[in-house]
Amino acid sequence: MMKAVILVLAGSFVFMTGCTANGPAFSPVENPDANKAVVYIYRPFNIVGAGETPDVYIDEVKYGPLKNNGYLVYFVEPGKRMIANKDPHVPEPMAIYPDLEAGKEYYIRRAYVSNIGSIGIQIAVIPKEYAIQEIKLTKKAD
Repeated sequence: MMKAVILVLAGSFVFMTGCTANGPAFSPVENPDANKAVVYIYRPFNIVGAGETPDVYIDEVKYGPLKNNGYLVYFVEPGKRMIANKDPHVPEPMAIYPDLEAGKEYYIRRAYVSNIGSIGIQIAVIPKEYAIQEIKLTKKAD
């Protein structure tokens, strides 16, 4: 019995670590292009949905999977953009439409949120002062 428990725990650990970002620790971009917006998309660690790797899209172009406890950074043309998160377990993509300005940084968080009796996924622009506290705990999700 104990051997079975150990095998299940070990298997769960291997599964979850394979879906967790393991790149370098977060580091802000130095000297970004003043003609583009810098967009950080991040996903704080959460055991809920740890095995999922949803894809990130900007204006319908796939940019890659966002692993648990990971972040991605993009240099985006200014203007109103669609930033979406497509998860194979959710029928409709979640999208936001921020109006990006050249030379500015944006922090977009994808996270599980709980309401009374349910858990949902949220994608939102987060103020830099708050986002920095979360994103500094993540790793690049390449």
